[in-house]
Amino acid sequence: MISVEPALFSNIIINVQRTSSLAGGSVSGLPNGIVIEGLKGVSSFGSDIAEAQKEYELGRIRSALDRIRQIETQFNGIAGRWTAQVNQVVSSARQGRQQLSIQKLNEVKNAQTKMQQLAGPASKSFQDLVCALEHAISSEGRDAPEDANESAPPETETTADSDTSPESTTASKSSGDLASNSPEDARRADNTDNTENTGTQETEPDANLLGSYMTNYRFGTKLVIKKGKDNVSRLVPKLEQNRFYFACGFEPPRVFRIREIQRGNVILYDTMLGKDVLLDSSELKVQIRKGIWTLSPKGE
Repeated sequence: MISVEPALFSNIIINVQRTSSLAGGSVSGLPNGIVIEGLKGVSSFGSDIAEAQKEYELGRIRSALDRIRQIETQFNGIAGRWTAQVNQVVSSARQGRQQLSIQKLNEVKNAQTKMQQLAGPASKSFQDLVCALEHAISSEGRDAPEDANESAPPETETTADSDTSPESTTASKSSGDLASNSPEDARRADNTDNTENTGTQETEPDANLLGSYMTNYRFGTKLVIKKGKDNVSRLVPKLEQNRFYFACGFEPPRVFRIREIQRGNVILYDTMLGKDVLLDSSELKVQIRKGIWTLSPKGE
């Protein structure tokens, strides 16, 4: 049985604090005055996590879960921006856009490895606590977590008799249409060869692009839009609220998390920008064409 132990809260605090500095010190002397050091902005997380623990001890488990999820998302955003900056330094050096000695390049790579070793346990600590809190909610008969039993919006069908153009029809299709496939719908979509050309990248992206998520996540299924025998286009697999995905279409490519699925819109949390982003159905289709992959926890 999964139980919410005080150690689960303290483990997060300890592991997050460790990411604030790199063993061996920072890496300086890089082009454009860049200095690679520990994660900035995580110092306040300790008090925030302590507040979440108080919420739990007062019996407000759902409130504690929401707070921990918010802190987790903030941490992943900070770690994602750190990874993007370091990847940019390495990429520029390899492509000759910036002069960097072999010694400095090795220092940057070592910093990458050290941060992965620090951020991985921190991410795992968040996952352990979230899992325990969700179990506590369900076992006490409270409301299910946000991402469970989520009622999907009704499906909007596109028929062959429609007088709209394929592009405008797809753009007008709601996110609910893309996200609310029933198992029967998915089977019907899988049984047809009429699959739209929705992605230009057919092979898995470089795992290093996952940054701090690489320790605990792996690439899963690539999202595609399939048209069934009923002429209804569906996203396979469907979008899931609170699940992590990797998008190749962002610059640079990055991890995002689905916050909310609405009719005509999807709200996602951009882990690199550290804020919510609204995509309408046409923008979502553009991203799907460029390549979106599900992320699955390692071991599943």
